[in-house]
Amino acid sequence: MTFGLTFLGDGATIKRMPLCNVLAMCGDTPPVLVSIHDCSDHMASGGKKDAEYIAGLFADKVEEYDPDKLYTDLFFFDGAGNMQKGGEVLTAKYPRAYCFHGGEHVVSLFFSDIAKLTPIKVRAVCVCNHILHMMNLTYHMLACQRLILKTCRLYNVFGSGATHSIYAQFMEQSALANRGRKVGLLRGAGTRFATWFYAMMRLLRMRNALLATIHQAKFRSLTLNDRARHAIMDIEDPVFWKAQYAILRAVFPSIRVLRYCDSNTPAMDKLYSLSHCTSVAIGLSLTSLNDTTLFGPLSPSDGLGLEENEVYGVTTGLAEADT
Repeated sequence: MTFGLTFLGDGATIKRMPLCNVLAMCGDTPPVLVSIHDCSDHMASGGKKDAEYIAGLFADKVEEYDPDKLYTDLFFFDGAGNMQKGGEVLTAKYPRAYCFHGGEHVVSLFFSDIAKLTPIKVRAVCVCNHILHMMNLTYHMLACQRLILKTCRLYNVFGSGATHSIYAQFMEQSALANRGRKVGLLRGAGTRFATWFYAMMRLLRMRNALLATIHQAKFRSLTLNDRARHAIMDIEDPVFWKAQYAILRAVFPSIRVLRYCDSNTPAMDKLYSLSHCTSVAIGLSLTSLNDTTLFGPLSPSDGLGLEENEVYGVTTGLAEADT
């Protein structure tokens, strides 16, 4: 049986060095790295990593591995405009080939949309048998602003170790709740690939340990600042946990999609199934996600100020709030 060739590409800048990676795969071979292009000289001479340049880099490898142009049938790139336009140039040059948006980047953009700070129309992007299906969904995404910033604050207070006494007591309770294993909170980041949602999942998992920590007699003897007191209020607030559960229930299938996209084993059947589960989960969660008692705009009473905003990488208009 003869399989076609697929080329995958992704641009990167590492320590100020502009690079472009070229990988190749086929039906019975996982992705292998065939070239890493250092674009420094090209850009130093006034050039850009534009569509024409990207297409030229990949065309050289196509000619090397498929000189008769018989087997190349797919190109996968990330969502950057130059990469996608370069893919269009390649499909024009190689009419048998198609260009698609890489699955992992599609899912990361989905999570990026969810974490927006203003009410927006979200496009839930699903990967189904190499076809990208777009599903329109509208709801108040200020919900995620509050959840993400509160998740950040809880990490700063209980999970970072910045306040050693609080951290030590929490880790003690964490070990008791996890059969002797100390499981900490995760630090989210304002980058792609759903890191904030992993942090929220870990926070939800550690709810009982957090509650046990703040209800200890020795914890109540600690001197707490305003930020710690607001974090404790979040832990004791059932609405906060209900909102966490609602948003994570809606996106959980997509988190699993992201992990399968990062696998080196065939998983298209699982991606197809989970993309369908994502659409179903979001649809079933619409009532909760539109519930203004769960998800509302930020207010000064939330106590979310500069420290959380700096970690999250945003400005919320609450800079004057006491942290």
